[in-house]
Amino acid sequence: MNHYLPLTPSRFLTFAFRAQIGSIAGTSLRSIPFNKRFLGGSDETLRGYSYKTVSPLDKDGDPTGGRSALYGNFELRFR
Repeated sequence: MNHYLPLTPSRFLTFAFRAQIGSIAGTSLRSIPFNKRFLGGSDETLRGYSYKTVSPLDKDGDPTGGRSALYGNFELRFR
């Protein structure tokens, strides 16, 4: 879900909000292929983090991915 709220009549300044929710239910994490798991950290999910690194980590510090995710971004955008 994306929502934009112009803060000036000329739309020079806009408040942007983005929300994402996802879940994979009915199976264990092990049975979900790694490329289908939720891994945060990208322009689409959480900006400011390295690509796909916001996730539970294994004993070696590598991301394992998860079965669900909830992301929210708030931004002020200038033209």
